[in-house]
Amino acid sequence: MCNPQIVLDKIVEKIVEKVIQSVGRHLGYLFHYKRNVKNLEDQMDKLQKLRKPIERKIDEAKTRGEVIEDTVLGWLNEVDGLRQGVETFKNEKIVKENVQCFKFSCPDFISRYRLSKEAEKKMGDVKSLSENSSFEQEAWNLFEEKINIVDSHDPLHEIAKAVCRECRGLPVAILAVGAALKGKSMYAWKSSLDKLEKSMLNNIEGIDPKLFTSLRLSYDYLQSTDAKSCFLLCCLFAEDSQVPIEELARHCMARRLLGQNPDTLELARDIVCSVVNTLKTSCLLLDGKNDDFVKMHDIIRDVAILIAKEEKGYLVKHGVQEWPETGTYEKCSAISLRSETIHELPDELVCPKLHTLMLECSSNILDKFFRGTEKLMVLELNGVTVLPLPSSLGKLTELRMLCLNECMLGDIAILKDLKNKLEVLILRGSDIKALPRELGELTRLRLLDLGDCEELEVIPNGVISKLHRLEELHFPVSFGNWKGTTANEEISKVSLEELMSLTRLSTIDICIPFLRLLPEDLGFLNLSRFFIIVGDPESDDGYLEREGFSSKSVVMNRVNYENEGLIDFSILERLLGKPKWSIERGGLCPSRSFSNLTELVIRDCKLKYLFSPSCARRLLQLQRLEIRNCWTMKAVIGNFGNEEEKDEEIVTNVISFGQLTTLELFRLPRLISFYPRIKKATATESHSFSPAQSLFNEKVAFPALEELDISSLPNITKIWDKNLLPTKSFCVLRSLNVWDCEKLMNVVPSHVFARLRNIETLEVRYCSKMEVIVVLEKREEEATNRDIIPFPELRTLELERLENLKAVWAYKSEDQLDFNVQVAFPALEILDINSVPNITEIWDKNLLPTDQSFRLLRSLEVGYCEELMNVVPSHVFPRLRNVETLRVYNCSKMEVIVVLEKRDKEATNKDIILFPELRSLALYKLENLKGFCAYKSEDQLDFNVQVVFPKLTILRLWDLERLSSFNNTSNLTETRPLFNHQVAFPALDELSISKVNITEIWDKNLLPTDQSFRLLRSLTVSNCEKLMNVVPSHVLPRLRNVETLKVYYCSKMEVMVVLEKREEETQEATNKDIIPFPELRKLELQGLENLKGFCAYKSEDQLDFNVQVVFPKLRMGDIVVDWPSLKNFDQVV
Repeated sequence: MCNPQIVLDKIVEKIVEKVIQSVGRHLGYLFHYKRNVKNLEDQMDKLQKLRKPIERKIDEAKTRGEVIEDTVLGWLNEVDGLRQGVETFKNEKIVKENVQCFKFSCPDFISRYRLSKEAEKKMGDVKSLSENSSFEQEAWNLFEEKINIVDSHDPLHEIAKAVCRECRGLPVAILAVGAALKGKSMYAWKSSLDKLEKSMLNNIEGIDPKLFTSLRLSYDYLQSTDAKSCFLLCCLFAEDSQVPIEELARHCMARRLLGQNPDTLELARDIVCSVVNTLKTSCLLLDGKNDDFVKMHDIIRDVAILIAKEEKGYLVKHGVQEWPETGTYEKCSAISLRSETIHELPDELVCPKLHTLMLECSSNILDKFFRGTEKLMVLELNGVTVLPLPSSLGKLTELRMLCLNECMLGDIAILKDLKNKLEVLILRGSDIKALPRELGELTRLRLLDLGDCEELEVIPNGVISKLHRLEELHFPVSFGNWKGTTANEEISKVSLEELMSLTRLSTIDICIPFLRLLPEDLGFLNLSRFFIIVGDPESDDGYLEREGFSSKSVVMNRVNYENEGLIDFSILERLLGKPKWSIERGGLCPSRSFSNLTELVIRDCKLKYLFSPSCARRLLQLQRLEIRNCWTMKAVIGNFGNEEEKDEEIVTNVISFGQLTTLELFRLPRLISFYPRIKKATATESHSFSPAQSLFNEKVAFPALEELDISSLPNITKIWDKNLLPTKSFCVLRSLNVWDCEKLMNVVPSHVFARLRNIETLEVRYCSKMEVIVVLEKREEEATNRDIIPFPELRTLELERLENLKAVWAYKSEDQLDFNVQVAFPALEILDINSVPNITEIWDKNLLPTDQSFRLLRSLEVGYCEELMNVVPSHVFPRLRNVETLRVYNCSKMEVIVVLEKRDKEATNKDIILFPELRSLALYKLENLKGFCAYKSEDQLDFNVQVVFPKLTILRLWDLERLSSFNNTSNLTETRPLFNHQVAFPALDELSISKVNITEIWDKNLLPTDQSFRLLRSLTVSNCEKLMNVVPSHVLPRLRNVETLKVYYCSKMEVMVVLEKREEETQEATNKDIIPFPELRKLELQGLENLKGFCAYKSEDQLDFNVQVVFPKLRMGDIVVDWPSLKNFDQVV
């Protein structure tokens, strides 16, 4: 039988044991407070160290255009979220540590207990993320995709996995090794694995031996010596630089590196382009900014430098402080040295094996410097002072390539001594003023580059014509001092006729300032690349420049303004060669130069037509055509004289611009049509244009056109003719911009919009008579319920200054518009509506629930829409969850941004997250705006809505006269703070408030658990006349991250920071500094006529400025203060 006392004792014992365990656990949080916080900080540091290499790998993969696995991105997002949480925790910790318990000086144990417990919890989260940072599976997936081994039973499968593991998860190694071993034998795989496992190099500073070995494998597996040579050449260029393929080709040509021994620069360039593609496929090179450039990953470059040093004796030193030590460079075959601090070079460079020297520094080269480099083939000096040119330079009899880029040169006549082998001479950007006659002796020159030599004034007659082997010739754009430019010429000048003797010329950059200088039969017949300017080389933005090395462009700018005549459109034939009869083709055949023309720009020229029909047909490669400010132009293609075509010929002989991708027509006030119809001549009337023509008709086709910009064409009433015959015209159009066409009433007619399904960008601006953007034929009644999707790929829609616009889409019947059309925008990302005064709603109420329109919208901008009372109605805002930017301005009747249907009463306490992805919100000049979000019932607005913007970082509220609260919760006549507990901004970084009718910014009832404003870094307040302070006491702890504080022209402002009345018993605390903004770095206070001090306690409407304020990171140079009545600035330290 049980003794009740024993039972009771056992029960008590268990209870006490549990209590002691519980108390001990809770006391542990208190006793280990500092340890827990320190451990959390250490774990977070470790996690950040893990994050950096993973983020670097992601950046490398993105550079190659690869898709990042969701698991990796998810891990990064979790790390970022946790980091933000830890930062908030640390800020709160700083605040709490400065708070004392009750009336005494003991720490606040309650706060410390809670913080310690939270630190331990977060520490667990950090550890968990650290343990999940391995992405071995992702590495294998990347490797497997590269080597294309799908079958897990393949004998190579396990070896491939082992090789992948040896790559240590580095994408650059995985891709390079995968590309090298793809399709190789089992022996090759085993041999490679053996090399990786042994990692034969162990003492390479800064490079993992495994990584070096894996990339070395990729290099070794290159089968082409050309590829290996080009790969090693790339390491001579600066880190992260865009390496011009053009320069690689010149180096290869000068050093005879290419196995095929090309006999022209053009052929060498083609070979190098092919080699570069091989290196890209092997993942040893990356794409450059365009097809003319290539990049080398910094890690791969480091490996290339090591290989080049071992195999070829290369020395690459960039960013060094001084010239290399004696004994480290004398046996080198190539030296690339770049330094901003080397001011002294050796008197004599003794390197008997040196074939390449690339030097960039600010030093002066002495006369004997090149004495010990007799085998030098390539010399490149960048930004070096060479005054005068050293005599030892003339002794470099093996030199084939000399580059003096942006150098101070003086007299360069000594270069004549290099005539035996010099093939490439580049003086780009140097300060030469005249070419010496002696340069005519360099008869082996293939390339002469004088580009950007803006001080060059004189080229003597006869120098250029002697260089009969020239393949490339680059004049400065600014050079126009040709023979015949002035009436009285005291010295003989180079003439354009001299260029006719350069029969090997394939590349030229030249400016011909006047048409009268152009010989009738100049005709550059065999150009593969060219940049030719006729007329003024300057535009409003400075000198016209070619884009890339591969341009094939002609620019005519402000031509023929010296007389009243019109330009003859045959100028293109005079420049690029007239067509010749071809027996094989049975007709006229254009010259190679004419056929190669890819870009034609016509600006401010007097001409009636640009092309004849036959001329237009020979533009086989034209890709871009820009015509601007040609006031007399009536047509782009003129049909007259012997070129007249019959009606039946128009149908069968349509002029097709088969390669044209970009067409821009600007300010052509007399233009009737691109290729107008001709009214037949009669006995009494000559040929004339038919009235009221469309811009494009059945006579011309654009099957490849991607971008169409038309602006200021006042005579155009229609863009597309009804008889548009070529069925493929405009079918790949991606961008359509229509500006300032005052007679246009619509953009896209019914018969055309089916062709425009690929349009991604549509902009229509300043068309005063525009009523509708897309007009459709009268619909069948049975089709009324079907969605019409005119532009399924449309991503950007911008409408501006369309005073008569009634809708975007409409049906038309008997001159009546029916706007009851259902349309869809499944891909739309950017919507900009500006100055469209007739619209009262943006979205139709009858949007189908299944319709995916606007669900991808990222940016929404609405301005100057005078009849609009709201932006986002209830039925639309669920679709706008991806909006990141919202900007609304100058809408005079706007009362609310988001209007919701009458809510259910039980939902009143739930947060409504309107825009979960919104990052930037700007509301400007909305004089009737009452709040951001409201329910509407019987024309009454109810602003009692809880709103959260979880990702909003920028908030700008300017010139909102009636707005007294962001989201009102009480009667509109009452004065309320701008922000209350009904709205939350946990991620806000920048807040700007101007001309808003408020007396307070922050409500006293902000929830303590609310994270709003804790990440705020920039706060600007201006022209708020009723505001008496900026930061109240209860908000101050939230603003510890503020770095910039600007307050302007608030006439009633008395103090920046107002604190609650302190208790008398804490008087001993008055001598302690109060640091309201520990991160503040910039402070601007201007036009505050009633400001009395920066910080004060307030009691019974009295301000007490006996407060010490410290700004630990604010420098005097970052303070802008202008207030006449401030008397207490001595409180600020």
